[in-house]
Formats: sequence, structure tokens, C-alpha cells
Amino acid sequence: MGAIIWPWTIEGTSGANDSSWANTVLLLGCNGTNGSFTFTDESAAAHGTGTVESGASVDTSSKVFGTGSMRLDSGFNDQVRWDDSADWTLGTSDFTIEMFVRFSDVTVGQFMVTHYNTVSNQRAWTFEANLSAVPKTLSFSATASGSVGTTQIVVGNWSPTQDTWYYVCAERSGNTFRIYAGSPGGSTTMIDKQTNAINIFDSTAQLRVSGTGNAAGCMNGNLDEIRITKNTARYANDSGYPVPTAAFPRS
Repeated sequence: MGAIIWPWTIEGTSGANDSSWANTVLLLGCNGTNGSFTFTDESAAAHGTGTVESGASVDTSSKVFGTGSMRLDSGFNDQVRWDDSADWTLGTSDFTIEMFVRFSDVTVGQFMVTHYNTVSNQRAWTFEANLSAVPKTLSFSATASGSVGTTQIVVGNWSPTQDTWYYVCAERSGNTFRIYAGSPGGSTTMIDKQTNAINIFDSTAQLRVSGTGNAAGCMNGNLDEIRITKNTARYANDSGYPVPTAAFPRS
């Protein structure tokens, strides 16, 4: 099991350091001036500035922390992508994928973060909100073979309200997968837990914030404080935990 890092010991404390900082492979604060197309990885891995597709931009009118969030419009297939990296290959490693999300449309399926492309059979994993399903769900899906589509590894019923901020998280600890959701200022609920020994496919696809490699299922809404941690399950708590109350540490 990966290290458990409780958010109230590291989040919201001025000058606090993250004991799992070395394992943080993507961190996007989505700050800047309104309309900016610049999104730079602030993690220890420093993957640089993402490539913006269509019109993904900084939105200063709606955010959780800092000066802005990432605004994405599914009608224009807005996405931000980074080249393939070993950091996106999850394999059998522990991991934590977390962010704040606000949906402008709660009737369609939307991918928040993916390492997935149907071209050349490079499917690996997706973190998505299945808002066209009945009932609506939040899920982490993956495959051990890039030639077949992902299957839902962990999935729970979740029905967000339009234009409302939420915190969501997908996590692996050993062979235990969990997903959590909660509202700012509150606590998370573990909405599903499953056991699976899957070795997630090592894809050469780009990492995409919003959508997949074929531009399907892009976000219609906003994302803020997007963080991927590899080799660490930060929470691993069936009872949930407090939603982070400040931007994640940058060291």
C-alpha cells in the first residue's frame, strides 16, 4: 500500500511541503489572465506547457483556488495535451488522480483526464463522468491491452448539479481501487471500491486533460487544481477525508 497523506496535514498550511512531492507527476493550477491559453505543469516532473487544442483557456470568473481555472467547451472539442511519458504509465503502481470539476452540462459523458488513443491501439486509462448514463456515474476505466477498449475498474453512482464545483479523486492502493467525490468545504465520500490486479497498458498516447485521442467526450465545464501522483495512494480511506481547503503544495 502506498503512503497515506492526509490532506489536512499538508493542504492549506502556509509554506507546507508535500511528503509525496517527488511522486507528483502533473500539477496544474490553471492560473493566469482571463482567456490565456497557457497551462504549465507545476509538478516535480515539470512536463512543461501543454498544447492547447481548440479554445481551452483560463477562466478567471470561476475557480476554486488561485486566479483562474481551465475552461473547456465540448462543442469545440477543447483539450490540453502533453507528450507521452513514463509518468503516465500506471501499470500496477499505486496512484492518485484528483481535481476540482464544474460541469456546464450534466447530460453527456465527459472525460476529465485520459491516457488513451484508439489510433494504433494505444488505449490505457480514463477518468470520466458518465453523465448520460442512468444512473449517472463517476468511474476510472482501464485496459491491460491497448487493442481493446477500457472497462470500468471502479464506478459509483454520482449525480452532480450543473455549474457547481466538486472535488473528485480516483486512486489505487495495491490492488484496491477507490473513487471519491465531495464538495468544497465538506468531506469526500468513497463512492466505490473494487479489487483488481490489472497491469494497465503502457500506451504511447499523449496525456489529455479533457477528451480522448479521437476528441470524443470532451469536457463542457471547468477544471481546477489537477494533480496526478504516481507510486502513492494519498488517501486509501473507506470513510473518506476532508476536501482540500487550499491549493496543493508546490514543493
